Amino acid sequence: MEEVRRTGDRGSSRIGARAAPATRSESGSAEARSLCSVSSAPPGRLRPDGASRDRRRPGFPGGPHISALHRTGRCFDPGQVRRGVLYDPTVDRRPSHPADVDRGPVGFLGHLVVGFCALIPLVELGRSAVVEPYRAGLVPVAIGVLLTTPLHLYLVWFAVRGTVAPRGGAVFAALLVTSGVAAVVIGGAWAMMLVFVALGAFLVGPLRTALAVLGGCCAVVLLVGVVRADGLTASYYVFSLVFRVSALYGVIWLVAARRRLRAAQHELRDLAVVTERFRIVGSLREVVAPVLERAATVTPSALPAVVDDARDALLRARRVLGGHRARSRAHEIDTALALLTASGSPVVLHAADVDLSRPATPEFRAALRRAVVDLLARDVRHRVALVVEPTTGDPRVTVENRAADRG
Repeated sequence: MEEVRRTGDRGSSRIGARAAPATRSESGSAEARSLCSVSSAPPGRLRPDGASRDRRRPGFPGGPHISALHRTGRCFDPGQVRRGVLYDPTVDRRPSHPADVDRGPVGFLGHLVVGFCALIPLVELGRSAVVEPYRAGLVPVAIGVLLTTPLHLYLVWFAVRGTVAPRGGAVFAALLVTSGVAAVVIGGAWAMMLVFVALGAFLVGPLRTALAVLGGCCAVVLLVGVVRADGLTASYYVFSLVFRVSALYGVIWLVAARRRLRAAQHELRDLAVVTERFRIVGSLREVVAPVLERAATVTPSALPAVVDDARDALLRARRVLGGHRARSRAHEIDTALALLTASGSPVVLHAADVDLSRPATPEFRAALRRAVVDLLARDVRHRVALVVEPTTGDPRVTVENRAADRG
């Protein structure tokens, strides 16, 4: 009894007030009601006040925001759900999504595009230093390159990550003014640097504005050619300007789309983990919560019945956990199909004459996992077929690359 009182005191002091000592029955009833009242809370050990024991975010509510989302039927952010879930090494030890997504080919392509956009001004500066007609304006070109290059690289840096640069409008306005002044002062030697003005308009503004800016840049190039009586060079620069803008914007868009696809795949992966946690904790709560409710209100003379109920609940909980571990072949195949589909490969399943309702053995899971991992390592993007063929033992699993469905 004294131990229960000390527990009650500690619990009340945590919220700023010291309540009266609780009896065993009152304390147990409160804890049982707390367990049953947070039916939508993420899995994990819960404090009596319903808050999740997340050491990284102490006091973070364990369920109200999730239950509200379920009531309204709105989609929720898997990252937000993950913050309310008990620590899980398979998910939470990974870096955050931006750092995780930027690894591998996606991050390399982004850095490659930024590096190429930084190389173009240096090429134009070298052209001004080598070509005789432009050599007189080398110093103004160098000053213009020094002022405009950080601005357009700032816009490109965020664009390859699929986002609009913070204060992108102000940065684009500064780039527009600086490049416009440089075009007036320098002339034809600055014509190709107007590429980044038009590109910046496509990266931060709507399509109509971007097309208007592109037309204005072409008009400036033609105007400079007319003033210098060099219409042929002006026409060449106009076509080169449009080509460079189209090529750079297309490459940046593809890199950003690849990154968004990878981020969506990671969200689906983590959402599958969170969904599985909810499913397991819901099954356990259905078994344990009724027993706790009955145990909180019984008299001392009914303790033997409580012990029997506890043993029965333990047995049922073991069966529940065993059922989650012993998944069927169909469940394992569904997981493999989800992974292949999330990777961008259309998948066709061929599993005729195979009983998919039987439990999946470790050998079957290992073979299926190995086939899926081998395919994902090859980064296949066309149609694939997951073939499950009957054998004397476990079914044989193969993943085949196919341009059309199997006949």
